[in-house]
Amino acid sequence: MRKTLWTGAFALALAGLSTMALAEERKLTGDEIKAALSDKKVAGTTENGAGWTQSFKANGDTLYQLVGTEAQNGAWEVQGERFCSQWPPDPAWVCYDVTGENDRVTFISDTGKTWPGKVLP
Repeated sequence: MRKTLWTGAFALALAGLSTMALAEERKLTGDEIKAALSDKKVAGTTENGAGWTQSFKANGDTLYQLVGTEAQNGAWEVQGERFCSQWPPDPAWVCYDVTGENDRVTFISDTGKTWPGKVLP
């Protein structure tokens, strides 16, 4: 009986640690988006399993590269509480909500499509 209680208590403790380790991302403010991305690189995987990286310079330049393709130069900025990017030759800026937790960020479009990534050291 004592062993069963110990095993159950241990399992509950592990479950609590797992919940803490898998904390949910929360919506980032404009200042938090700038801090999370400025002079950083984010890496992720597309729905098809292709890897991608995107670098964000503090001056607003950004470089996106899908593995096996040529890198694309664009611009980024924070407008209000949203991340926005512009990719020539299209002059339009497209904005996304950003959620994050620790080294994870997720870009969320107005349609709800998500692009999760990891901020690299």
